[in-house]
Amino acid sequence: MRESFAEFESLYTPEAFAVTISDAEKIRKRFDEGAIWAALENETLVGTVSTVADKERLYIRSMAVLPSAQGSGIGRKLLEAVEHFAVEDGFKSLFLYTTSYSLSAISLYEQNGFERGEESGADEFF
Repeated sequence: MRESFAEFESLYTPEAFAVTISDAEKIRKRFDEGAIWAALENETLVGTVSTVADKERLYIRSMAVLPSAQGSGIGRKLLEAVEHFAVEDGFKSLFLYTTSYSLSAISLYEQNGFERGEESGADEFF
């Protein structure tokens, strides 16, 4: 997570960056909170995404792809895995938050049918 978000660190407050990158303990807790996917390339972790159920919606959180693997379709494949899971488990919609300066992430989300919502403090997509 740290490597994936490193280029944006100066745009976050120290507290917000710490929440974004999550320490090992927080990541361990997420295994009890929802589904998690990992993308491997030559047995190396290059991407991840996790989800949390929110009634009939599925919250996509902590999606990250290493800079060296960005642009290779891994983010799209992670989103496809989440979408398949959501359909199989009967969720009515997906949503996520990102920052306005994560332009490549925003582009990925919009190319995959997400639309910008109205939420203060962060960009929300449905």
